[in-house]
Order: sequence, then C-alpha cells, then structure tokens
Amino acid sequence: MAARLLSPLGRGELAAIQTWPVLFGFLAMLGLSDALTYYSACAPERTGTYVGSGMALVLISCGPFMLAAYISMPVLLSAQTALVVAAAREYLLVVPFIALFGLLFNALRGRDDFVG
Repeated sequence: MAARLLSPLGRGELAAIQTWPVLFGFLAMLGLSDALTYYSACAPERTGTYVGSGMALVLISCGPFMLAAYISMPVLLSAQTALVVAAAREYLLVVPFIALFGLLFNALRGRDDFVG
C-alpha cells in the first residue's frame, strides 16, 4: 500500500528514513535482549527484576546511540535530500521504543509466556 501511495521514489525515501533509526535501536539494546531471554528462562520468577535492570541500561545507552546517529545521519544518507535527512533525524525518536519493546518481547520469549 505504501508503494502505491508514495510512488517508487517516495517509497525509497521512506525506507531510507526508517532503516538507520531502526538499526540504531537494535544496537542500543547492547545484546541485552538475548541475555534477558536466557535469564528469564532460567529464573522466571525474577523476570521483573531483569526487565527493570535491562530497561534502565537501555535507556542509558539510547542517548549516546541517538546522538551518534543524529550526527552521522547526513553521511549515512548522503544520497538523499536534506528533507529526508531531517525526517530520519526526527524518526530517531523511535529508538528508545524499539529497544524497550524488544526487551519486553524477549522477556516473554524467555518465559515462554505467549498465548497461542
């Protein structure tokens, strides 16, 4: 649907805007998502403690990753217009949400606590 509404050029710009912030969101997790999965599986009763600690660490790490992404965005998107670079910089606000929801998902995954 996005390709039809945006045309090929607009769809490419949207992909450029979304790619780098999502990558930086996953990098900001620092491997905590896999650790949370493992430790939640080993001690399900302590999952809340692990999630809280993981969230605190992710929120601390998001700042430097977002700053690095903000500074490097013109280089990473050098083939794009200034408007696309500005939109990608605004889209960096999703980095903490990507990281936090990734942690929550992996906590459920470790506990095998999905309703199926």
